[in-house]
Amino acid sequence: MARDPLKYFRIEAKDLLDRLGQGVLALEQSRNVSEAVASLLRVAHTLKGAARVVKQREIADHAHALEDDLAPLRGSTGPVPAEVISVLLRRLDDIAKGVVQLQTPVPESAPPESTPVLIDATRSVRADMAEVDGLLDGCDELYGLLGGLRRGLTCVAQCQERISQLQIRLAAPANSGAEGQRAYRVQTGGLAEECRSLLGSAARTMTHYVEHIDRELAQVRETAERMRLVPAATAFSALERAARDVALSEGKRVRFQASGGDISLDANVLDALRDAAIQLVRNAVAHGIEVPEERVRRGKPEEGHVLVRLERRGRRLALTCSDDGRGVDRDAVWRVAQAHGLGADIGDLDDPAVLQRVLTHSGISTAGKVTDAAGRGVGLDVARRAVERLGGSLQVSSSAQRGTAMTLTAPLSLAAIDALTVSVGSESLCFPLDAVQCGVRVASDELTRTGVEDRVAWEGAMIPFLPLETVLRPEATARRARAWTAVIVRGAGGPVAVGVDRIVGVGTIVVRPLPPPGQSAGFVAGACLDVQDGPRLVVDPDGLIAAVRAGRLVSEPTRARAPILIVDDSLTTRMLEESILLSAGYAAELASSAEEALEMAARRDYALFLVDVEMPGMDGFGFLEHIRADERLSRTPAILVTSRASVDDRERGRRLGAVAHLAKNEFDQRELLACIGSIVP
Repeated sequence: MARDPLKYFRIEAKDLLDRLGQGVLALEQSRNVSEAVASLLRVAHTLKGAARVVKQREIADHAHALEDDLAPLRGSTGPVPAEVISVLLRRLDDIAKGVVQLQTPVPESAPPESTPVLIDATRSVRADMAEVDGLLDGCDELYGLLGGLRRGLTCVAQCQERISQLQIRLAAPANSGAEGQRAYRVQTGGLAEECRSLLGSAARTMTHYVEHIDRELAQVRETAERMRLVPAATAFSALERAARDVALSEGKRVRFQASGGDISLDANVLDALRDAAIQLVRNAVAHGIEVPEERVRRGKPEEGHVLVRLERRGRRLALTCSDDGRGVDRDAVWRVAQAHGLGADIGDLDDPAVLQRVLTHSGISTAGKVTDAAGRGVGLDVARRAVERLGGSLQVSSSAQRGTAMTLTAPLSLAAIDALTVSVGSESLCFPLDAVQCGVRVASDELTRTGVEDRVAWEGAMIPFLPLETVLRPEATARRARAWTAVIVRGAGGPVAVGVDRIVGVGTIVVRPLPPPGQSAGFVAGACLDVQDGPRLVVDPDGLIAAVRAGRLVSEPTRARAPILIVDDSLTTRMLEESILLSAGYAAELASSAEEALEMAARRDYALFLVDVEMPGMDGFGFLEHIRADERLSRTPAILVTSRASVDDRERGRRLGAVAHLAKNEFDQRELLACIGSIVP
């Protein structure tokens, strides 16, 4: 592969342009202009020098011109005029266009003047040096551990040599006579003992180092995943720039604020959210914020306010763009919709869902004229389509003269969060730290029984108390006559106290999305990996609290019934299917292979088999053939839960006696539980 001479320049240029963009926007509000300008000059000079090194003369010339524009501002004592800021930003756009041309062809239709040039942040992200050092340290440690493995392999080679000698000895006839027989046994026995000793030593050595390598690889992988995540704050300067440019072109004054920049996201998700959010910000300024004279007449400050807030909501991201403008003019929307032939299908525009559908319809715009910022009716349609590509949605709420809020929601793919790890029995789970209020000790006599749930006093109120073991295993009777460690968790539905065995500690985890069988498990937000590469469930506080409030998770014991056996080679899928069954009140046991499941089924009865098809060794179809050939096991129903869902696969499963065939990629928790409920009493 040819070496890319501009690879590192593009990375550095992107970083320097981000710093320049943020610094120029801050100049408009800065009280210490002289110091800020000096910092910008240093960054511009660095960019110019880097461009010259890689012979990008045009970029270097633009950076030099930026220095010329900044130099007269070094003695300024007050905020820099808006027109000067605009000149500086256009200069940055010229540089950005040059950098973009180094990585992608120039688009035939250039963006409007008011749209900042965006450089793809996902393919070239600068990592924190501490994370890079951690990655390199992990690699060094792995090289050292491989040396230990090689010593184990040396023992194996020596053992192979002894086995060869033993084979030669065994092939040779033994000397006649007692003395010859005795010598023959001593020699062969000695070689066999050497082999046993060498193999034992190799096994111990290699087991020791393999375990260490496994832990190191898990840490290296986690570090690499974290390096792939991008802080959301890297997208905020583009949003602020969009708000400023539209306000300037429309003769408006706007104050932009953003929160949630410390959330780190998968770069592809962040890019899509950024592109959609730019459209929301432009729409808020162009359609929502009034001109200063109109705001003063309505008793508002001359300066409008646009707020972008990014937050996690359980297993999803939510980005809200709100303004304090005039709100959506429903009469104008109605007239425009009628003109587009939508009148008969509109419905009540006071219904948020109806209003959202009409506003995001391509071509719908209430702007009086077409400008760079508004008038073509494509902005919200672009935002909706961008977020729908992520599997997300757009919601709109608006109040006359008080403003509009538009919220984009999208599922998490990867995200780094601070989490509290707790243990319940042999299992560990994680709670997002921002939902945890505190940890308390609860004595057994502090629990108050109300109906079917326990409550405990906290901050002057009686809040639900839920032993986490009854969530994981509803068939277990909660041990009320004991002291508890309780984690107070707050979500949208209020606080609850969650009883655990032990608080393990706090740390940063990388949340992974769930495969289809677990995506509808109400209280599960995702999964992370521990240092032994085992999955841990990450709790969705809102989902857990909603289930508690709805009475679906209570601490009363459930009646005993035969367990359901889950047969799947994927550890994550087994755990997720188990969590669904346990939350519905079923007992469950796990088998990682069809062979293990047959051994377990030989020892006890099960109410139902949940079976994957594609497994190493015996597959799910082979498992069905075995149980149907057994008189006792043939009475136990089986459901196939698999990614193989062709017509032929379904027909084969039916012939082998499967009572249902559920496709993993179309998995619905309610369908599974309804199917089980019709089979298991």
